[in-house]
Amino acid sequence: MKMPRVLVIATGGTIDSAYDPAHGTPEVVPTPGKSAIPEALAQLGWTSGQDYHFERFYHKDSQHLHRQHMQAIAHYLQQHPEYEKVIITHGTDTMPRNGRYLSTLLEQHVDYGLHRTVIFCGAMQPLRSAPDLFLPEERTDAWRNLRLAMEQASKAKPGVYLTDGDILHSVFDVEKSRAVKDGIVTDAKFVGRVHPYPDPSIDLC
Repeated sequence: MKMPRVLVIATGGTIDSAYDPAHGTPEVVPTPGKSAIPEALAQLGWTSGQDYHFERFYHKDSQHLHRQHMQAIAHYLQQHPEYEKVIITHGTDTMPRNGRYLSTLLEQHVDYGLHRTVIFCGAMQPLRSAPDLFLPEERTDAWRNLRLAMEQASKAKPGVYLTDGDILHSVFDVEKSRAVKDGIVTDAKFVGRVHPYPDPSIDLC
């Protein structure tokens, strides 16, 4: 049986969380028992085992994903050179930073997959409104981002990217920007980087 070329790694983040129906508020809560990603991909028309292979590494807010987590992913890729196209579902807050760190691992260690295409895929709103209830496409950017990642995995040149609606950015070109009022995030988006290549000791914390 031919192995699927696309490897999908889940690490958590808003895309793989759900609103809390018990409180009736748009509070995003973890749902560690079941990842939404395989079912979402099935709804988009992709088949597990045929179009992609799925691995769930973590279920974390991206603020809690650091170097050691990216190193574990890089080590896994070293052990599985058959996967040349990789999608990592990940929270948006630290996606650019962690994407850049993973890129340094890929560039420094040929065995880790220097010629791979890696796409980080997240969302500003989750796929689900409850653990077993998916939101429609008009209410979340998660569907567009996941579809874009799958479509571009086999088309994009080798490198590390992130999804942003209908756009694929290099992780070196953007940062996450958030506007907060009274402790509530009122606007969140990716913006161009003022300093594309800062001190690595700051960028790769």
